[in-house]
Amino acid sequence: MAEALRARLHAGCVAVCPAFPANGRTVYRGHLFVGDALLNESGMQNHPLNPMTDANLVRVMQAQTRERVALVGHEVVRAGSAAIAARLEALGAQGAGFAIVDAICDADLLALGEALADAPLAVGGSAIALGLPANFRRRGLLRAGADAAAPVRGRAAVLAGSCSKATRAQVAAYEGPVLRPDLRRVVGDPAYPDEVARWCLAQASVPLVASTSPPDEVAAAASVHGERLAAAIEQFFGRLAARLAAGGVRRFTAKFSAEKETLPGAKQVYRYPDHDLIALETEPAEPGAEPLLAPILRGGRLTGPLPDARQAREHCLASLKRLPTATRSLFEGTEPYPVEVSEGLGKLIGGLRHKGAAV
Repeated sequence: MAEALRARLHAGCVAVCPAFPANGRTVYRGHLFVGDALLNESGMQNHPLNPMTDANLVRVMQAQTRERVALVGHEVVRAGSAAIAARLEALGAQGAGFAIVDAICDADLLALGEALADAPLAVGGSAIALGLPANFRRRGLLRAGADAAAPVRGRAAVLAGSCSKATRAQVAAYEGPVLRPDLRRVVGDPAYPDEVARWCLAQASVPLVASTSPPDEVAAAASVHGERLAAAIEQFFGRLAARLAAGGVRRFTAKFSAEKETLPGAKQVYRYPDHDLIALETEPAEPGAEPLLAPILRGGRLTGPLPDARQAREHCLASLKRLPTATRSLFEGTEPYPVEVSEGLGKLIGGLRHKGAAV
């Protein structure tokens, strides 16, 4: 995604910084620390689905991109925003597409934010935005009081799906009502989200639904259900969030795991003549939109006859012909195919991020 955005925006060397010092995540010499431990010594190396065995972010990112990945070390960051901007420009001139930027405290993030005043793209966790509002304020683009977002009021729910050590500890310490979903029903019962939603709405205090489990239990469940387990859990939480929202829940606390982040809610993808749109399942489509997602099973039964091999091939070829020529090329296209997020989904994402206090 970062590579496609960089190409689309004609950006130079893009700063990458997943540091969040307030939450104990820092980056030094290009290595990610969790508290005082390297990422690969923090317990995340034992993650049952996505073991994190390398804390060297330059090396990790280099394995995922065709662009050269460089480093803006802490000696540069400590010298201030002008030094950071100059270093990024120099690295871009040398052919680097991305640069991991060290940050061990909020002051480093503020300096980075100022250095990115003219940058079209930055990559990182939410804390990378700490220093960005000041850029808009200096240019007169932020009105007075713009720092204060309107509070979200109404019923609340907490959803947790990560199996990290920190999340497991937080779930264990939670004093409200807790439900741990039956993974067999998560995988095989499409009506299960409705049942769990009814349980949540019946609670007098804020409920927590947590699929969080120790690594050995997750590994055992994965050995039974296979690769479909992770996807089933994501779909379960997405549908549960939609059911709770329909039932009046307005405040969600969601887990944006460091190792995996997904768009919230049950979704539909619509194809238009010149772009695709990812929307909430409940959002109405605009004229000319073709829904791309259709249920195959409901209640364990097929919703209709499956296409044979010839029909599937013809459908695939017809769909490919509708895409732009550059997108269909076997070689690298000049422009990535545009995919947008709907207004409703964007508001849901923004609301979850604004609440910030992830479980």
